[in-house]
Amino acid sequence: MDSDDNIPEASVELLMAPLADSTIGFVSGGVVSIDESGALRNGGKSTLAGGTPWGHAFRRELWRRIELPEGYWFEDTVLKYCIYGMWKEAAIEGVVYNYRNNPTSISHTSKRSKKSLDTVWIVQQMILWRRALGGAFDQFMFDQTLKQFGMLAYDRLTALDDAEMRSAFALMCDILASVPEFEEMQTTMQGRWPDVLLALRTRNFKLWSLACYFL
Repeated sequence: MDSDDNIPEASVELLMAPLADSTIGFVSGGVVSIDESGALRNGGKSTLAGGTPWGHAFRRELWRRIELPEGYWFEDTVLKYCIYGMWKEAAIEGVVYNYRNNPTSISHTSKRSKKSLDTVWIVQQMILWRRALGGAFDQFMFDQTLKQFGMLAYDRLTALDDAEMRSAFALMCDILASVPEFEEMQTTMQGRWPDVLLALRTRNFKLWSLACYFL
C-alpha cells in the first residue's frame, strides 16, 4: 500500500474471502481515485485493480519464486509477467482501495529523469524471469509486451534526447525479436497498435513515434 493512499473498512476481509478456494492464486478488487482531501474523484467510479501490487490479495506461494525486482523503477511490471496468466485470478465487486493521485510519485516524476529507461530494461528482465518460471509466451503476453513498448515507453522516456530515444527504440526492437513465440503473432488491440507493432518489427522509429503519439 502506498503511503498516501488508504483502504475502506473491510477491504482485507473482502480480498481474503475468495482465497478459501485453494485454486485461486490472487484476488483483485475495485479501486477508486480520491483527491488530496480524501474526497472521491470521477464520481466514485471504480476500476478493477490491474498491474499494481495494491488492490490485491496474493497467496503466499506466488512470492516464493519471485520478488519485486530491486533497483528498478516500474518494478510492479513483475505482476503482468510473472503472476497474470500463471495463477488463477478472482475478481470481486466492491471497492478495496482508495488511490490518491500524487504529483510527486515516480509515475509523474519519471518523465524528468533518464532513469526512466528502466521501463525498457525491466521488460527484458521480466521476459527472462517468466521463461525461468515456465510461463507461456501467449497472446496475452505478446500484447502486454507491445503495450510496454508502445505508449508506456513513449510517455515515460521524454527525458531522453533524440539519439538516446532512438537507442532505446532499437533496444525495444531487439527485445521483442528475441522471443521466438512472438515471431508470427499479430496484436488483438485496435487503433494504432498494429502500426506500433509494424514499427518495432521494421525498426521504423518515425512510424513508432507517430503511432504512439496518436494512441
